[in-house]
Amino acid sequence: PLIASPQQLMILKDSIETVSRLNITGLINNTNLGDETTKDILLDGFAYGDEVSRYLNLPLDMSTVTENFQGDFSPEEIEKYKINFIQNITKKLF
Repeated sequence: PLIASPQQLMILKDSIETVSRLNITGLINNTNLGDETTKDILLDGFAYGDEVSRYLNLPLDMSTVTENFQGDFSPEEIEKYKINFIQNITKKLF
């Protein structure tokens, strides 16, 4: 992954804020491994997002999940993990 630890994310966050002169006020979790993504991977990502949120003292505003997982999550899970289902519009090269 681009960011392997909350500590590395803190450095990246500080750099973005310095260069942009903007403050980051919330986080969006976008856990995915393309076609290799499973519900278990997403659940691990939600847990990591919570860890990062606590470490950075920033709210985790939402988690994006591709719409093909829509039937895999209960309404309670959707609310708990703040899931926003999105359409994958990336062009497949193969």
